[in-house]
Amino acid sequence: MACTTEDQQNLERAAIALATGSRKEAVTLSDGTCVEFTPVTLPQLRSFLAEVRAQVLQASSQSIRSFFLGTVHMGSGLVL
Repeated sequence: MACTTEDQQNLERAAIALATGSRKEAVTLSDGTCVEFTPVTLPQLRSFLAEVRAQVLQASSQSIRSFFLGTVHMGSGLVL
């Protein structure tokens, strides 16, 4: 399951709602999966949120590509 930044934000809102009140919270992820949490499952929600944050961070860091910049010296002293 690939999670998005939007999934992460929805889970963060759910964690806040559970931590500040006693209502249950449901989150539908981008792949259509619906996950329901209650105050009793707040630790599991926090754990799941940490996993989602790691996935989102990994996905965003994969889009950053490194490259090598070098110079070529020709025998005539030209640098290309």
